[in-house]
Amino acid sequence: MTIDLTRPEPGLDESAVSWFLLTTPELGVDIEHVPGLDGRPMLHDPTRGRYVALTPAADRLTLRFDGHSTGADIVRRAGWSQADPVIARVAVMASELRQLGFLTEPAHAEGLRIRASRFALKEHLVRFPLVTDVGRFLEPVVAPARRVPSTAIVTAWVTLSLLGLAVGAVALTHVRVDAMPPHAWLLLPLLVLQIVLHELSHALVCQFHRAPVRSAGVGLMLYVLPVGYVDRTDSHRVRGRPARVLISLAGPISDQIWFGVAGVVALTAGTGTSDMAVVMLVFQVLLTAMNLNPFTPSDGYHAVTAAYGVTNLRGKSLALVVHHVLGSPLPAHLLRVSDRERRVMVGYGLACLAFALVIALAVARSLVHLIGAL
Repeated sequence: MTIDLTRPEPGLDESAVSWFLLTTPELGVDIEHVPGLDGRPMLHDPTRGRYVALTPAADRLTLRFDGHSTGADIVRRAGWSQADPVIARVAVMASELRQLGFLTEPAHAEGLRIRASRFALKEHLVRFPLVTDVGRFLEPVVAPARRVPSTAIVTAWVTLSLLGLAVGAVALTHVRVDAMPPHAWLLLPLLVLQIVLHELSHALVCQFHRAPVRSAGVGLMLYVLPVGYVDRTDSHRVRGRPARVLISLAGPISDQIWFGVAGVVALTAGTGTSDMAVVMLVFQVLLTAMNLNPFTPSDGYHAVTAAYGVTNLRGKSLALVVHHVLGSPLPAHLLRVSDRERRVMVGYGLACLAFALVIALAVARSLVHLIGAL
C-alpha cells in the first residue's frame, strides 16, 4: 500500500504515514471508549487521567486497532484510494495516540520542532496536589442537593451572585480609603480563604454532575503565577454545554457572593473595618479580572470554549504559531483548518504569547526588586 505524497497537506508529518501503513496499531488494554462533549466520542486513559476527543468516524476506526491489522489493511478495508488525503490524517492521529500512550507501542523519540508543537498544546499549569480523591469527601454533601431541581439551585445561586456584584460595586463607588488600614496583613488569609472557596465551588459543581475532581492543590499558571486549582479533567464526560459552562464559571459566581459580603461590611462597619473591606474589594476585582482573562487558561476562557463546544482552543492556536515559526508538523485536528480559522487562531495565539511575556517580565521585575530589598 502506498500513498501519493507528492502534494502533501501543509504541516503533514510524512513519517507518521509511513509508520502507520506498516505497523499494527493496538489500543492499550485499559483504554475506554466513552461519550462526552455534546455526545462526541472520546478515548479515556484512566491510568493517566487523559481524554482524547474524536470524530465519530475516527472513533469507529480506532475499533480496528486490534494489533493484528496493519494500517495498510485498515485503509484497504475502509475502501479508501491510495491517494486519499484522509489516510494521512488518520496516520497522524494514530501517531499522536501512540505518543500520548493510548497505543501499546511505546512512544518514539521526537525532534525539537515536534516537541515544541506538543508543548504548545499543553495546559501550561504546573500542579502541586494537596488533596486527592476529592469526590469521596464531597459526595455526602452533594448527594442531597441532587434531589432539588438543578434550575432552582442555579437560579438562586446566580441571583445571589448578581446581588453581591451590585452591592460590592455600590460600596466601591461610595466608600473612600485614604490610607492603608491597620492590620492589613489580615487581607492575605482572607484572600486565601476566598480562593479555597472559589476552587471548592468548581469541585462541588463537578461532583453534582458526577464528574469527581481527581485532586486539588496549588499550581503555577504560565509557570510563574501562583493559583489554586482543582483537577476538572473528568468534566469532559459531561455532555451538555450548559453544565460545562457552569463548572467553569462556578468559581467566579462564588466570588461575586463574597464580593457582596465585603461590600456590606464596607457600607456598614466602622472606619477601620470598613477600610479593610474596601481594600479587599479592590483585590477581589483584580482576581475576577484574572479569572476572566481570555489569554490564559482561565475560568472565563474555559467557559467560552465550553459554550462553543471547542476544546483546547488556546493550545491549538499556539501550536499553529509554532508551526508557522518552526515549520513543525501539525496535529491531525489542525490539518483541515480553513484559512480564515487559521488567521484568527494565529492572531489569538500571538496575543496569548504576548500576554505571557508581559506576565513573565512583571514577575521577574518584582523578584529583582524583592532581592534588592533583602
